[in-house]
Formats: sequence, C-alpha cells, structure tokens
Amino acid sequence: MKTQELDALTKVILTLGLLILLYGFLSRIIPIDFFWESKYLGFILLLIGLIGVLNYNMKKRKALDKKNLFLKIGIGLICFTLLTQILLYTIFLNSDAYSHAKKHIKSNEDIISEIGNIDSFSLIPTGGISFESNVNGETGNASINLIIKGDKKYKNVTVFMFKDYGQDWIIESIEE
Repeated sequence: MKTQELDALTKVILTLGLLILLYGFLSRIIPIDFFWESKYLGFILLLIGLIGVLNYNMKKRKALDKKNLFLKIGIGLICFTLLTQILLYTIFLNSDAYSHAKKHIKSNEDIISEIGNIDSFSLIPTGGISFESNVNGETGNASINLIIKGDKKYKNVTVFMFKDYGQDWIIESIEE
C-alpha cells in the first residue's frame, strides 16, 4: 500500500499559522507596530490546519479499516470552537460596552499623548461582558482588551466598565 503524505495545503496552513503566531509574540517583544492581531489569526490557522491533520489521519485509518470516532469528535470540537468564536466576536463588536469603550479611548488625552492620533483599533477585541436585565433595566460589568493603533506606536489596554440600571456604561479604569 502506498503511504500518503499530508497534503500541501495543510502543510502551508500549519506553517503559516505557526509563523504568524510566532510573529504575534515577537512583534510585542521587539516592538514592531504592525499586525498585532497576528496571534489570534495564527491560532485560528493552526486550528484549521489541525482539522487537515485529523482528516489526513482519518483517511489513513479508514484505509486500514480502523475506527475514526475520536478523530471525528476532534474535528467536530474544532469546528464548534471556530463557529462559536465567530458568533461571539460578532456579538462583542456590536455591543454597547465595546462602542462606549472605543469612544472613551478616542477622547482620552493620556492615551493620545502617548501613542499619537488613534488610527484604528484591533480587528479582534477580547474580553468579557456580563449583564443582567430585569424590569429596572440592565446592570453589568465588562472588561475589554483592545489593541490601540496610534501613529506613534501601538498599545494594548484593558478597559474595565460597569453599567447600573438606567445608566450608560461607566469606565472604572484603563490598564496596560
């Protein structure tokens, strides 16, 4: 029986994912003010590449008449993770807390004096938002991690916020 190699596309995706992930860490250490979202994108590419590796192993095991249940579960979990991430980022980007944090940072003189005029924010913010709704309105907390891209340099910040009934989000603190 002929041994089959991992397909070229999977190899490219895995290699690219590793390189982009490595660049993501190095760009903050050196610092290079370009493409700081690369850590997240590298991780996503690695997950997609892992699907290719699992698929390759399924084909090999099928040719040997072996069961593939755990490989199928692995692919299913990775796909579920990727789809969940897409859904959560879509919700996160459209939240009041996220837009309020961006608005506050754009008018924060300390940040502007340090990084220059703000060009943009990270494509992929992270953090958490929790809130509760009842007849009185909404209350909640949020911590939003952003990459702020200024014309002098880039900066990672975490914005901690609170929302009380009948009020907008209130910035509690901004940390580096």
